[in-house]
Amino acid sequence: MASSKSRKKIRVNWKRFVPFLIIIALLVILGLFFLLRKDTKISGLDQSLSVSYGDTVKENICISPGRNRTVYLQKKTGSEWKTVRTYSTKGMALTEGKDGAKKAKISIRLSKEDYGKKDTSWRVAVKNSVFAKGCGSSALKVLPMNTGQDPGISGKAAIIVRMKDGRVFYGLNENSELPNASTTKIMTALLSMQALDADTKVPYTKAAANTSYRSLNASVGESYKASDLWKALLVNSSNDAAVALAEKTSGSESAFVTAMNKKAKAMGLRHTHFQNPHGLDETEHYSSCYDLAMMDRAAIKLSAYRKDIKLKSVTLNPIGKKSKSQTLYTTDRLLRENVTGFEGGKTGSTTEAGGCFVSNYKYKGTEYITVVLGSSDRWKDTKKLYKYIRDYC
Repeated sequence: MASSKSRKKIRVNWKRFVPFLIIIALLVILGLFFLLRKDTKISGLDQSLSVSYGDTVKENICISPGRNRTVYLQKKTGSEWKTVRTYSTKGMALTEGKDGAKKAKISIRLSKEDYGKKDTSWRVAVKNSVFAKGCGSSALKVLPMNTGQDPGISGKAAIIVRMKDGRVFYGLNENSELPNASTTKIMTALLSMQALDADTKVPYTKAAANTSYRSLNASVGESYKASDLWKALLVNSSNDAAVALAEKTSGSESAFVTAMNKKAKAMGLRHTHFQNPHGLDETEHYSSCYDLAMMDRAAIKLSAYRKDIKLKSVTLNPIGKKSKSQTLYTTDRLLRENVTGFEGGKTGSTTEAGGCFVSNYKYKGTEYITVVLGSSDRWKDTKKLYKYIRDYC
């Protein structure tokens, strides 16, 4: 009898656990549902953005999954992210991504009242939803430029860039595609210096010897050391040296021009196209202030380039012909004037391009690059940019 009563009691106890088992099962299912939610993807937000102070910043972003999401535009204050503006994707037309998730496209805006004159960091955040996990985007750093008084540049375009990180402090039509004359030779120097040894023997072909506006009185068959032609290229802006170096580096002038354009593309220079290695006016030969600053920023890392752009003169002769030496003088007036802080540069001037100048300037231990294109007085314009650096950078 005792055994029968005991079995009956056990059956009653199991029934008591059924509601708890159902609750546990539901919690497990719900937990798995939230655990298996799709990760939110946020794309389209730049990592850094140089913007003229006073302009409205507009960034288009994409959020996936995007259905019924609340999006927060946040500004970093101290160590915290604080919400400045809220957006909603509710009622928005959505597009389907490759993964099948519905994507929402949102445009965010920042006025000068939002970001001010100092660097600010921003991000976009999305909270958890039933269908997707929440997340925050990588930070967008807004770097205001043109925060100082307009320097009054006479040229068509100009820029000030900090050497160490490429930060733009001032820009005037800095991405405009303009004829850039002999500043082209920065790219010619960069490619040939990376490809040739300083003692490489560079012969003068008929094409090199007959280049327009040549500097060296070289005959066909004569040769120079590559290091000597780099000096002629950068000190006196020698067009014939540019052709000779191009032919030695790539086998022909046309192949070298192809390499120049390929290099520009690899460097992310979107407003540059070359037709020759020297910069004489040709249709579809152009660059921009920003792109030239980036070329100079790459070239200045080469010791030969940094040294040669500071030379006021150089005496050269063909290999084995010391009696045929000649002295070439710099085309750079700022070198001759011994301007304080000036670290050399590359000049350019043609009928179409006007006055062009890419220069390097050091102030209080910080190096800057300045560029002017299409200037009626490139020296005066460059000095105005130096004053801007001293006053506002």
